[in-house]
Amino acid sequence: MMDEINDRLRKLVESGDNTQGFIMNHSIGGGTGSGLASLILEKLNIDYNKKIRMNLPIFSFGNLHSNNYIEIYNALLSIYWLLDYSDLYHWFMIIVSYIICVLINCVSNNQIIPTSIVLLQK
Repeated sequence: MMDEINDRLRKLVESGDNTQGFIMNHSIGGGTGSGLASLILEKLNIDYNKKIRMNLPIFSFGNLHSNNYIEIYNALLSIYWLLDYSDLYHWFMIIVSYIICVLINCVSNNQIIPTSIVLLQK
């Protein structure tokens, strides 16, 4: 799976004229959001060390999500990677994101914000 992600990232970077960096938006509580995102950040640091890596993790604790104790451990373990491999990060709580989405009417079928990677190109 990681080879496929690396190939797609490489193709995206090569298709642009001047890639400045990467923006990642992902959940921090789940296994894919915290584990896979940490691995992707590490690979971005190795392959594109001089590019900016901005991270927008979303903490999924609160009344809207299940009270699963594993989420807390996933968050704590992935924070180390975020601090080590991100140049800039801004934390979001899912309840705040939900309120913002309700205000601007972007909530449909209880899906708030998808995981995404955006390239910064000049």
